[in-house]
Amino acid sequence: GEHYLEIMKAYQLTGLSKIKGLLEFVSTMIENEIKFILFAHHLEVLNQIEEFVAAKKIKYIRIDGSVSMTKRHDLVQEFQNDSDCKAALLSITASSQGITLTAASTVVFAEYS
Repeated sequence: GEHYLEIMKAYQLTGLSKIKGLLEFVSTMIENEIKFILFAHHLEVLNQIEEFVAAKKIKYIRIDGSVSMTKRHDLVQEFQNDSDCKAALLSITASSQGITLTAASTVVFAEYS
């Protein structure tokens, strides 16, 4: 119980500690107009990445556990078919099956589950 929660908190902090370097990498991809997919496990990590990408004023999609299956399909189609949509920010657990994102040239694993 409590030991598990401590381990999960440490794991989350590990993901958050990598944010600065990750955002520098994301910035380079945005500046070079690279279409990319980024997977992360913790919502806090996805939230920080999303804030950064939104501030860069690029078109992107985000899929996490709060997104319905119907909406996921629509977002995938947007990413696949809209050349202006440069980033897909994805929760590893919510996007592990049934999603085709072949339009991207780069895949980034920000953290593993």
